Amino acid sequence: MRNNEVLSLLPDIYDSALDSSTWGGTLDKITHVAGAKGALLLVVDQQNESGLQVSGFSQLWTDIPEIITTYNEKYLQYEQAGYDMMFQQPRQKIILDTEVWVDVPDLINRPDYKYLRGEVGIVRRLAARLNDNKSWLDLFTLHMDEKYETVPDHTIAVTRQILAHAAKSVELSRTFHLLKSRYNAVLTALDHVEIGLCVAMRSGEVLVSNAEAKRILEQQDGIGLSPDGKITSDFPEQGARIQQAIEQASATAHGENTAHEMLLVSERRSGADSVLIEISPLRDYARELDPLMAGALVTLIDPVNSKPFDVTRTAAAYNLTPAESEVCRLMVEGKSTPVMGEMRGVSAETIKTQVQKVMNKTGCSKRSDLIRLALKTTPPVSAPVSGNE
Repeated sequence: MRNNEVLSLLPDIYDSALDSSTWGGTLDKITHVAGAKGALLLVVDQQNESGLQVSGFSQLWTDIPEIITTYNEKYLQYEQAGYDMMFQQPRQKIILDTEVWVDVPDLINRPDYKYLRGEVGIVRRLAARLNDNKSWLDLFTLHMDEKYETVPDHTIAVTRQILAHAAKSVELSRTFHLLKSRYNAVLTALDHVEIGLCVAMRSGEVLVSNAEAKRILEQQDGIGLSPDGKITSDFPEQGARIQQAIEQASATAHGENTAHEMLLVSERRSGADSVLIEISPLRDYARELDPLMAGALVTLIDPVNSKPFDVTRTAAAYNLTPAESEVCRLMVEGKSTPVMGEMRGVSAETIKTQVQKVMNKTGCSKRSDLIRLALKTTPPVSAPVSGNE
């Protein structure tokens, strides 16, 4: 396997973050490089009664919609045990079908396998869940030509290298989808996102910032903008890490690197809680800002800037009690433990116990992790005002 073949897939994967309709073409390219015959990207919203939602098909499947319909009607039940097992696995762990159903001769002769082998000539499969956010489930699957008795090592190796990028693209697409559906734009509608977002070029120059990012940067409290429009820091080492992360993410967007996410914190000279920084690859697929722009999306989260936050989806996904839900909301909004106790009229010990239960249930080890989890579960995109975009 040539590494440049895998790198060539990354721009398409990040294009699909801004426009999920491109996943079909992206999956075709992944299929080709991986030596597979077909691919699917599935997304299941855990709080949507419509059930399983197929987000992307490779051409193998788009060419035969009638076969998919028949399969879903008659044979999909055979895969339920596989789905149940996959969704219990760690994110981005590759699972082969023969690991789910170990009796290979019986598996090959199972009705669903016989149907797919006869209609489209596929047998072996591999799959991996992409993210572990319990609000939604996502699954990436590759299907192999019947000539393969086992999934080739080459296919597994390619899959292993792209999974983190596909996961990041799906995660980003949740916010971008809301912006597109509510404002018919993505990058030019960033002001409707209530956390700080910047689009930075490879040089570090900020091409566009939303209102919250501008507010954070204009404070010049540890992090700010230089006279030439680049994100800078009062602390040289911190500033160097930010610039390096932007360069690495931009290189990935160009298909020259494999960095998919960098998490940093920006200390403040005022002593206030540090700004949380997440830097990811970004491509302006829709050309809203600049033709063929490939750079980095810089997310800035200020724990001090308290705003009302709806934790309904987070509470449902992680089975939080009403009291724990309220504590979770206050934590995401930046309230300290003493303030939470005062607001809720309970003792410090009770608040500490509830905080620990929230952290245990969500699998978070620190407040910054909980904030990021909540914001990914419910992207903070404002609703349109009636009569306005």
